[in-house]
Amino acid sequence: MGATAEAALLRDGLLTMDIADTLQRSPEVAADPDAAGRLRDLYAALGLAPSSAELAEGIAAHGDGRFEYVTPRPGPGLWLARL
Repeated sequence: MGATAEAALLRDGLLTMDIADTLQRSPEVAADPDAAGRLRDLYAALGLAPSSAELAEGIAAHGDGRFEYVTPRPGPGLWLARL
């Protein structure tokens, strides 16, 4: 895989993560039936043009909770990590 293809994969992954984060922080956008359209407008204002596939992947990632932070459970592993 060339450097250009790797850069494109990284860009797509970061954009997917950003879309999921935007939806998490803006519940009114996530609840909108036209969330993809609102996201497209939002990113256009920032000078970005995400594809429909990127928007769909970000919306799916938000729905799956793929990029949500989960607090570690207390236990011996957490105790050892804090040493």
